[in-house]
Amino acid sequence: MKFKPMPILTIFTMELFCFLLSFGNWQWRRYQYKLASEAALPAPYATAQMVQSFPREFMKVQLSGEISEKTIGVFATANGQTGYRHFAQFKTEGRNYLIDLGWLNEADSKQFAHEKATKTIEGVLRSSHRPNAFFAANQPERHLYYWPELSLLAREFANSSYQEFYVAVSHSDLKNTGNPTPNPWADSKGASYIEPARHLGYALTWWGLAISLIGVYIAMHIKAGLITFRSKKE
Repeated sequence: MKFKPMPILTIFTMELFCFLLSFGNWQWRRYQYKLASEAALPAPYATAQMVQSFPREFMKVQLSGEISEKTIGVFATANGQTGYRHFAQFKTEGRNYLIDLGWLNEADSKQFAHEKATKTIEGVLRSSHRPNAFFAANQPERHLYYWPELSLLAREFANSSYQEFYVAVSHSDLKNTGNPTPNPWADSKGASYIEPARHLGYALTWWGLAISLIGVYIAMHIKAGLITFRSKKE
């Protein structure tokens, strides 16, 4: 076999090959990390003192206190439908928190009614920020909210000492069906969590592209006559 490489194409191919290979390796490491994380024991619920002293995003909490009768709807889309996340005020150990009770579509939200109650809630701490500059601005004077801006929502409950985080309740049964459903905003793994199998798929895709690149590189050299195969003379 005789091989005469194209210099520029070879340099370009090697750089792109390394790029594709590194992405595949990174996704493989993420796959292994996710497998190890899911095999680990679940994190315990934080105490009220920990929540007050060392709050952090997606901290699992279990708190006992009083839920307000009043709720405020924040517009949101879930399961391909428009509706509202229903926020209430939660008082516990002298602190006021805003809690996300769960989501209902528009039709069910119009019929939703909530009673003041003392109970224990389980959920995760969530911080809040405007998703992007093009996202609709909240209109507190009209009680229209498009994202949970905590300082404005707190004023709806005459509470100026709002907390940095709100609590997204893990499961909700706002329609009183007896079958609580998961709150999509209460995923302690993160809202953008990717399952381990998807990382494996991404790794195989990047590696497959790297192998295909080498195949194209060889094919181009064969077509240009820069790779030739000669049989031995007998």
